Amino acid sequence: MESWAVCRRKSLSRRCGHGWQAGVNDFQLLPLFFGPSAALTEYVPQRLEQMRREFPALRVRLGRWLVDPRNPRDTRLASILADNVRAVIRSRHLTRPSAVLVDHGSLQRDVVEVRDFLGRQAGRLLGKEIGRLAVASMERRSGPEYDFCEPLLAAVLRSAEFAQGHVVVARQFLSPGRHAGPAGDIADICAAAEQAEPGLKTHRTELMGGDPRLIEVLADRYRETRASAPA
Repeated sequence: MESWAVCRRKSLSRRCGHGWQAGVNDFQLLPLFFGPSAALTEYVPQRLEQMRREFPALRVRLGRWLVDPRNPRDTRLASILADNVRAVIRSRHLTRPSAVLVDHGSLQRDVVEVRDFLGRQAGRLLGKEIGRLAVASMERRSGPEYDFCEPLLAAVLRSAEFAQGHVVVARQFLSPGRHAGPAGDIADICAAAEQAEPGLKTHRTELMGGDPRLIEVLADRYRETRASAPA
């Protein structure tokens, strides 16, 4: 008997534990993460090792994260970002605004490289529909070893290239939470930048989690994972 679950850190043990009690011992975990965060490369393997001590017959196939920079032909996630920018341009009647793609920021260089990869893809898709495009992190850990997260969104919005005119903030977030919600950190950063720069007007895009193209990517990961050997 086989089951699959979308992998979030807080629900992993509960999902597998409930499944085990129901007679299921074969699971496929599909990560809802853009890149190889520590949650996938460290936390999940450690938790699975602990769970195997309690459930010796547990078999788990862990799928890949959503974005694969080795496959530049797959533009589905970048298309979501680009279309969200286009929706703002249409609804606000903007003409070639600047754009900033922002993610949370990460302790993992590979995750930041995924953001940069999506930014390059989205920039090519948007072409002359926008003036310029930058990528940014919402926040970062202090210390020079984390400089790869730069630039921060707050700094980009106050830079000479972006501090005047309309700027569309393309949010590389799947769901609102305390960061991308209506009164979250992204909104606060944009409001502070507008207050500091009177000529700046920011416009935030929709989030990515409700787009059906995300389901297509997860379906592909499901098929890949189903054909793989248990971890």
